[in-house]
Amino acid sequence: MRVHLARLPVLVMALLIGTSVAAEPAGAAPAWSVTPTPAARLVSTAVLSGVSCPSQRACLAVGYQVDAAGAPVPLAERWNGRHWAIASPPAPPATGSFLFGVSCATARSCMAVGSSTRHRETVALAERWNGIRWALQPELRPRGRIRGAHPTAYLAAVACPSTAACTAVGYVGNRAGTLGAPLIARWTRKAGWLSQPAAPPPAAKAAFLSGVSCGSPTDCAAVGFLATRAGTSHRARSLLWRYRLGRDIAPLRAAPPRHPRKCPHANHGD
Repeated sequence: MRVHLARLPVLVMALLIGTSVAAEPAGAAPAWSVTPTPAARLVSTAVLSGVSCPSQRACLAVGYQVDAAGAPVPLAERWNGRHWAIASPPAPPATGSFLFGVSCATARSCMAVGSSTRHRETVALAERWNGIRWALQPELRPRGRIRGAHPTAYLAAVACPSTAACTAVGYVGNRAGTLGAPLIARWTRKAGWLSQPAAPPPAAKAAFLSGVSCGSPTDCAAVGFLATRAGTSHRARSLLWRYRLGRDIAPLRAAPPRHPRKCPHANHGD
């Protein structure tokens, strides 16, 4: 779910443990506090959708803002332990670009992922932060062709267990979300990005990965959901994948909930 903050500064929820702007009584439990961030320039809407904090004094949050021309462009803000500052990532030539997730191995090594749309095609987007400036990564185009109009590929989440390796997950398929497969992309300092769609589980019309965590550069777990067709509607089921370098990518579990609901991102047609 995306929350649009029209004509308002972006707000970040920060959990401060051990330190606080205002003095707290001894023994007080940690609490959430709302930390205002600087208003983005020439913007009517700004959304932050992912954050990573490699230390107490370093956080990087990413999302998107709508520029003066009405186009979504990437947005990033960094925390230095005292206040937030805008660290605008470059926008690729596109009609709309979004950042959904970010992971920082250190304060000087972060990777953000999302999507970019151009000429009715949406491709996966990645940008790297070195603590000073952003570097736009080459477009991620998964191998293979997806049937249907308006091909779509996006990365929803990324995990960087080291400064030399990241794994990102998302979706590749048609824009309607009725036909597609999980997208898994891996970045290494030596080889750059490599990506490919993973085969969806049997009986699934489409499968999406929305979160990932890596215990090591070669061992990651990803979560999401798959859509199965039942009559004239689509049903969503939970999905857990395990990825190990050098082995096949395969789902560990696809368990239906007690009360299946219609898939929120699926409809009919391309």
